[in-house]
Amino acid sequence: SSYIYETADMFGIGSHKAKCFTLIRHPVERGISMFHQLQKAAKENNYANSALKDMTIEEYANGPFCEENWMTRVLTDERENPLMLKHLELAKEMLGRKCLVGLYENMPESIRR
Repeated sequence: SSYIYETADMFGIGSHKAKCFTLIRHPVERGISMFHQLQKAAKENNYANSALKDMTIEEYANGPFCEENWMTRVLTDERENPLMLKHLELAKEMLGRKCLVGLYENMPESIRR
């Protein structure tokens, strides 16, 4: 969920503390997958912006549709300003303290763990 702070508040009541479980995917692989999903939706007329329909992945990566460090922005609650090294360090700390982290490419093993 992109509402990590709201979720933490909901489960952090009293003596009952919770940890979230997250599967992390390599950001480049995630970006490529997002591009293909958005492009498919544009071709099927399910997405409002038809500019993606004939866009190359290079145009997507250099254009306004590509996300910039989505996970770091969510974890640090920094949605608009430029990210700094302190944001990366805070995001890593947040994951380490609050989450059980698995790897997307090792999903079965991560879930068993």
